[in-house]
Amino acid sequence: MQSVPPIFGLALLAVVATACAAGPLELLRERRQQTGGPADPGDGAGGFLDSFSNTPPHAGAIDPGATASNIPAGEANQGDWEVALAPAGRDNGRLVIFFPGSGANPGGYMKIMETWAGAGYHVLGVTLKAEAAGLNRNCPPAKRTSEPQCFDAFRAESAFGANVALPDGAPGQDSPYLTVNAGKSAVNRTFALLDYAIRTRGGENWAQFRKVPCAKLPSSAFCPPDWNKITITGHSQGGGLALYFAKYFSLAGVGMISAPQDFWVVGDRVEPAAWVATGRFATPTDRIIGLVHKREAEYDRDVKSWRVLGMKGTLVDASAGSARLATTQTIATDIAPTCKGIAAFQMSIAAHGATSFDKCTSDALSPAWLRVVALP
Repeated sequence: MQSVPPIFGLALLAVVATACAAGPLELLRERRQQTGGPADPGDGAGGFLDSFSNTPPHAGAIDPGATASNIPAGEANQGDWEVALAPAGRDNGRLVIFFPGSGANPGGYMKIMETWAGAGYHVLGVTLKAEAAGLNRNCPPAKRTSEPQCFDAFRAESAFGANVALPDGAPGQDSPYLTVNAGKSAVNRTFALLDYAIRTRGGENWAQFRKVPCAKLPSSAFCPPDWNKITITGHSQGGGLALYFAKYFSLAGVGMISAPQDFWVVGDRVEPAAWVATGRFATPTDRIIGLVHKREAEYDRDVKSWRVLGMKGTLVDASAGSARLATTQTIATDIAPTCKGIAAFQMSIAAHGATSFDKCTSDALSPAWLRVVALP
């Protein structure tokens, strides 16, 4: 990736601020760190670029702090809104849990979540503010030798909390790049959001997704959902987190959008992180679907990870139609990103957002979005 001369800093900010929200901006910052390039003009400005992460309150908006006493209140000026959408029409008895990418929030992904709700799914969008630091920025190739478990520790802490025992009984981990306790963990946030929807939206039948009786996890005081009715999906870092949940829970499905981002680059070779490469997932591989853009920087790396996981089927273009998409677990698109300002500066970043991020994507991907959460 080419470096950006400092003289263009203000012009770049003006372009990207009007073109796209902070998810892609955070990704831009990550790519520069991952590839060894200089930081972008806003990196040393106290999170100046993060101010573009704002999304206004939206349909189904929820302050994460309202869901549990041990979850911090959302920062409205950062767009920290969670999402709970009931089916728009017939209830198909399935729940989709969505995790956003680094530095983004669920409100930046309303198109894809409303597509699922329109098809009969209940949908929860979970805010993961603790992970805004970015995965690839903290586990760059240089850490492969000194910190071979960098990705593993990052995922364990973000999912369950620092040093919290894992669901399979293994000891918890503590990543030096996160400060996530059990209350702030993805598991607790997810369970609390479902519990909140059950308590406050009685007419929407959220209770069908709670497993009763339940065995509570050390990372949450709430009952876990009935995983057999749940598909977990996410974009970028959130897609990798969805896969990490599949390591421990037998889910109805997993949808990885521009993910997983957990890999070491060694010369011309791509080595998926240990937790990916070792397999042993509680969710069968045939329930995992991937979607990637052909022009994003991680295209080849994501596809390599999919093959390591054993995902089957030829790589089908997202425009091929629902019948053709149903024959594969691996989907690619070359759709033109709608965030033209970022596309003009760096197509790979815009392409990364084009798979699902509101400012960069198109409803033309609806068939692929539905395939990502559909049963095999």
